[in-house]
Amino acid sequence: MIAGFGWGALTILFGYMGLFAWGNAMSRKAADETVWLFSRATGRDRLAAIGFCAAFGLAFFGPMIWLVLPRLHKIEYRQTESHEKINLMKKMCPRFTTSVLALIILVVAGPSFADNSTEIKLPLGSVIMTQTYANNDLTLITDVDILTFQSAYLPEVEALSGNSFLIFLATGEHKCAGYYIWGTLDDAGLRASPQFGSCSNRGKVLRTAKGLMLIMPGPNSSAAVRYYLNRDGTVTENTQGLEAEGIVDPF
Repeated sequence: MIAGFGWGALTILFGYMGLFAWGNAMSRKAADETVWLFSRATGRDRLAAIGFCAAFGLAFFGPMIWLVLPRLHKIEYRQTESHEKINLMKKMCPRFTTSVLALIILVVAGPSFADNSTEIKLPLGSVIMTQTYANNDLTLITDVDILTFQSAYLPEVEALSGNSFLIFLATGEHKCAGYYIWGTLDDAGLRASPQFGSCSNRGKVLRTAKGLMLIMPGPNSSAAVRYYLNRDGTVTENTQGLEAEGIVDPF
């Protein structure tokens, strides 16, 4: 049977997993899209996400393996048959519990102050995009320029055209999910268009005869909103309707 300390450790584990799942669900509701580790992690961050989930699996299945393999019971008995060892374990129990709680606090609080970054590779050079979870600052950095915005998470590059790129700045609120910006790196430096959009994060990028077009649902279930993403870094709203381009409203 599992001793009292073992049940205590399992209780802490399941409690943390429950809080983690609850927090993930609340974040998904706020962002109106999945925020699970595997959905946005790339490179080394994806390896960290895999290790994080593997730790959960080992912590859960480890006690289960102990229960179904009687040989492990005998090993544990041999290790604890001495009264001195039992007394030592009793003394170490509070210390170990404190360490476990400290580790949980570190894991929960750590991401709140960690930075996440990715590199946007363009023909004229690279732009480093970094998001700071402590204050939701999103910075776009080159060798000479820094642009700062606000985003609830590190966005993905949703479209590229020449030296321009499209990203979504999330507010983390359900009422207005956020806005897009069209960033450009040229000989004059790094710049970004004014924020645009309809508060929806369900934008779709289409290739048309005039270039890239961003389409998203209109506010309050109105007609789709349309923007041309020009190669010179500007954004032009299309007021002629999708029919003029021979495009069917995808929403």
